[in-house]
Amino acid sequence: EDDGEMRIMGFKLSSSSDVLMRGIGPQLEDFTNGALSASVLLPDPSIKLYKYKDAQNTTAGSDRITSGDNEDYTSNTNVSAIDTLRAALNPAFPFHAKQAVSMPTLDSGFYTLRVQDVSGATGIGVAAVDLPSTSIGSFTHVSTRGLVQTTEYMFGGFQITGTGTRKIFMRGRGPSLAQYKVPNVMSDTVLALKKYADGPGTTSSDVDSNDDYTSESNSAEILSYSTSLYGWPAIESKESALLLDLDPGYYTIQLQSLSTSTDGNGWIGIDDVTDQ
Repeated sequence: EDDGEMRIMGFKLSSSSDVLMRGIGPQLEDFTNGALSASVLLPDPSIKLYKYKDAQNTTAGSDRITSGDNEDYTSNTNVSAIDTLRAALNPAFPFHAKQAVSMPTLDSGFYTLRVQDVSGATGIGVAAVDLPSTSIGSFTHVSTRGLVQTTEYMFGGFQITGTGTRKIFMRGRGPSLAQYKVPNVMSDTVLALKKYADGPGTTSSDVDSNDDYTSESNSAEILSYSTSLYGWPAIESKESALLLDLDPGYYTIQLQSLSTSTDGNGWIGIDDVTDQ
């Protein structure tokens, strides 16, 4: 049963590839130079992987993919390959004894990675999925769900590679999550998109933002995409969305709560709809 404390990350893989998946908690203290103390971090994350039976209609249910499960990265038989890929990433989070990591070979399809503390504790954590540079596959969808508060935004980071612009559909759901029986949902969502100058951790500049999607000039197209993708419910008037042509580079999109009255569980979805 979903108690609302779980961090859920979704991703759609275009073709078969190794996928590095991580549930990050304690090592954030070192990565942020102590800005986040151990007392506020997810102490002992675990990850579990599921695959939707139908990549185009997520209401069809999902199956457990145990090759993606992990509680302690040292239990993996491919630790050396995992560390090689991790070290090549930007940012390259250090390993920690309590980090959950797996790198299975996955077929194309739509997956969800679920991150929880082994003992049910709560705290700030990161769910991450990455592909090796040699992969011919790509992520055409990534999403994450979790608790959003005025003092704690939720971030979705993504990179656009290659040349030329890509048409990217981003939305922040709150009220419509109640249709999936998610408890304590945000009553109003706000999105803010930023672009890094030279990779995560460098300076960033504002790209765009949105409160209610109906204020966007392409709101009709946004509404159409919200219902045509994966069988999900239509975006609601108090939910935010952006549909933009973006250049290659590193981006972060923030899901924000503007007051304590709108705090709750929220969801960020990012889709490449260039070819749709």
